[in-house]
Amino acid sequence: MGANDRVDEPQSYYEQGSTVVRRAVKHVGETYTKPGMDRVGQSFDRRPIFTAFVVIFSFLSLIPVLSFAAFTVFVFGLFFSLAFGAALLASLFVVLIAVNSHAHSVQGGFLACTLLLLLLVASFLTCSALGTLVAGRLVFYMRVHGLRDGLGAWAQEMRGRLLSSAEEPAEKTEDIVIKPEQGKQDEHLSDSSSTVVVEGAPHNDATELWKQTSH
Repeated sequence: MGANDRVDEPQSYYEQGSTVVRRAVKHVGETYTKPGMDRVGQSFDRRPIFTAFVVIFSFLSLIPVLSFAAFTVFVFGLFFSLAFGAALLASLFVVLIAVNSHAHSVQGGFLACTLLLLLLVASFLTCSALGTLVAGRLVFYMRVHGLRDGLGAWAQEMRGRLLSSAEEPAEKTEDIVIKPEQGKQDEHLSDSSSTVVVEGAPHNDATELWKQTSH
């Protein structure tokens, strides 16, 4: 039984993998390939010359676009690796100088230069990451909704993010202003709650009871 189970395990994995691949291919065909071919056929019936030109141009431009995307990813990874390596080497160099040298001015100068270099590297990486994210969202919207609608949806999303980040400090200041009023109200209630009223007691007895409770 153990040998049969071991033989059946790779076969079951192969069947599961083939099932996943078939589902993925079917999903891509039903979601993208078939609707795309239908649209191309409809466009070819209405404007055959223009559709043929667009199809030929798309196939010819596929390789340059993929090459440019691969080159962009390669450049981004190269700069990221160089920046990380430079930061690591600079940090190790400063640590060694700080351990082996007694000139505090030299140490401070190297530390300032290193921090400045790291600041520039961090700024470059942050700008690159934000630019890549914004460009990726723009391409996504243009691919899903088209050129005009995608550009409008992208601009609306960017505007919403900027406005939401600008409204957060105002909400925090409102919370800070409201809290002292609640504190004063609680103090007023605590002061008023210390008074004891006895119904049916004379004025002098009520005064003595109030003095006893206050002490």
